[in-house]
Amino acid sequence: MKRSWVAVVITVLLGAMAGAAIAGRPTSVDQTTIAAPQATAAATTTVLGTSATTSTSGAPVATSTTSASTTTTTPATIAPLNRSALRVLVANAANRTGIASSTADVIIAAGFTDSTPVDALNNAAVSVVYARPGFEAAAAEVAATLGLAATTVRPLDTTAITPDDGSGDVIVLIGVDFPR
Repeated sequence: MKRSWVAVVITVLLGAMAGAAIAGRPTSVDQTTIAAPQATAAATTTVLGTSATTSTSGAPVATSTTSASTTTTTPATIAPLNRSALRVLVANAANRTGIASSTADVIIAAGFTDSTPVDALNNAAVSVVYARPGFEAAAAEVAATLGLAATTVRPLDTTAITPDDGSGDVIVLIGVDFPR
């Protein structure tokens, strides 16, 4: 049993040495990196150079070329938000008189000229800023204007929040936790 195990180890070692002798070692590897200038979209390409192996007589034995490319895209610049065109509904879900109206005044003072105070269909413990598809950045800006965390922004689903959800691109649901 010991002899067969030793024979296997010797065979593996001889095979590895024979493979290395046949394949040889590369004598040099050139590496070049090409990067595009910073722009709205950038591409970086990395090309590994050609390596050649020579025999003991100096004649080339094998040549190999390896290349890899990576494309990185940076986001395009987003146009500034047109606050005056955004429709913001401010819904009182805290059961506090005048809270939707005073919050709408804050939003209007920040340049969001189309802000309407309404009553929510249900009370809520937590304030949420809902965004219709395509208005996520606007909702984040409204939340920041009101001092709310970015985590309060959520996509608007089909659940009704106010009697007139359709008139808002962004709906601010003022919950009991609202600081004003």
